[in-house]
Amino acid sequence: MGSLQPADERTSTSAAASTSRSGQSDAGSANIDGNFYECLGLRTQASEREIKQAYRVHARLWHPDTNTQEGAEVAFQKIKMAHEVLTDEELREDYDLNLNMGAALRNVLMIMICYDVLNQVAHTHLMAVAFKGLSQ
Repeated sequence: MGSLQPADERTSTSAAASTSRSGQSDAGSANIDGNFYECLGLRTQASEREIKQAYRVHARLWHPDTNTQEGAEVAFQKIKMAHEVLTDEELREDYDLNLNMGAALRNVLMIMICYDVLNQVAHTHLMAVAFKGLSQ
């Protein structure tokens, strides 16, 4: 879905110009496949006003009544869900916590994978040295 284009490029350009001053990214380049902040083209510290403004822009661009592309309805539903979560203080806190925990878990997983790979390399090297010693 990340390759979907907004229904009206003219709207996208004017919307981006009006939102870029608030620190948001271009409305037409939001990452629909990303997390809720990326979906709305926001930074994680966005204010409620910025969230509502981004929601209005993206909802207008991706609404299935105005955007007939395949996947526009799914993109609109995700934009709607992002707005609901990010504008509810309790839901947003939970979402942010899970988002941060997910990043931490990915880091731990990468460390475990690297450790496992290094362990296998070391084991292979030790086996090669031992085999070489036995064959002499």
